[in-house]
Amino acid sequence: MGLIISNSDVNTKAEGEMYIDGNTNVTTISAVDTWTDVADFVAGKLNQVTFASNKLTVLETGTYDVEWNLSSQAAVANKTFEFCVTVETTQQDKTVIARRYSSADVGASSGGGYIDLNAGDEVFLQVQNLTDATNITVTQANLRLHKI
Repeated sequence: MGLIISNSDVNTKAEGEMYIDGNTNVTTISAVDTWTDVADFVAGKLNQVTFASNKLTVLETGTYDVEWNLSSQAAVANKTFEFCVTVETTQQDKTVIARRYSSADVGASSGGGYIDLNAGDEVFLQVQNLTDATNITVTQANLRLHKI
């Protein structure tokens, strides 16, 4: 006998994504070592997750596999930036990735981890400049989460 899958068995796990595609807007860094929200996201696939104001909000408590990736360009060479996933007001240390821009190149970065989330938690991407208050442009990005 074969495996029978009903419609109720498909896509029952909470998952969500938001992305940036071809952005040219600058993320303004107000001060060195200050986390700043990455903006200009649009909603992607959403199931038991909502999207508003560059944030994903989970509707179910549980452990989530959270992944992010992006392409970005610093306004000036020789600046080091960190990117991370933030839940509510807490940066998730295991998702922090640093990148030094040697010139006005476009660089790629990615990170992720398993994160315990509560229903109602807002999840979003942040950046900080470790060198000074030089701005950055995030040209492409994706933040995804999947309940496991």
